[in-house]
Amino acid sequence: MFMARQFASSPVHVKDVLHAAIPDMDEHMLEQAIRVDWPRLVGPAFSHRSRAGVLKRGALEVIVDSSVCLHEMKLRASDLLEVLRARHRSVVSSLRFSLGVVSVTRPATPAERRKTPAPPLLPQETAWIDATIAPVATDRVLANSIRRLLAKDLTARARNPRQPSPTSGA
Repeated sequence: MFMARQFASSPVHVKDVLHAAIPDMDEHMLEQAIRVDWPRLVGPAFSHRSRAGVLKRGALEVIVDSSVCLHEMKLRASDLLEVLRARHRSVVSSLRFSLGVVSVTRPATPAERRKTPAPPLLPQETAWIDATIAPVATDRVLANSIRRLLAKDLTARARNPRQPSPTSGA
C-alpha cells in the first residue's frame, strides 16, 4: 500500500506539461501570431514586401525583399514596434531588419479549401494515362506516382479551359 501512494500523482495542467516539453513555446506561439497578423501590422504598402521572421529573446527579425523597402521600414521601426507591443504584449523589445526572400504565397482561406471536387476523368483520359505509364508499369510505385500526377494535371486542365488537354490532340 505504501508503494502505491509513493507513485500516486495529483492532476497536472496540460499547459505545465507543454511548457516543460517545449521551453520556448510561448515565444513560438507569439511568433506565429505575429506572422499571421503581419499584413494588418505593417499595412498594404509593406505586407507583400516583408515578413516576420524569428522571434528570439524579444528581438523580432523582419525580412524585407528590397533595400529601398528595408530603409523605409527602418525609418518606421519605432511605429511598428509600438503597434507590435500594443497588439502582442510587450514581449517584442526590438526589431532586426535584413534583406531576404519574401514568399508571395499565403495560406488558403477556408472558402478556398472547400473547392468543388474535381470532375472524374473521361474514359479516353484514363486510357491515355494507362498508355503513358505502360513503359514503367513494372515499377508499381513509380507507375502510381505518375498516374496520380497525370490525373491531377488533367483535372487542373479541366478547370482551366485555356489549357488544352494532352488527350484532345490540341
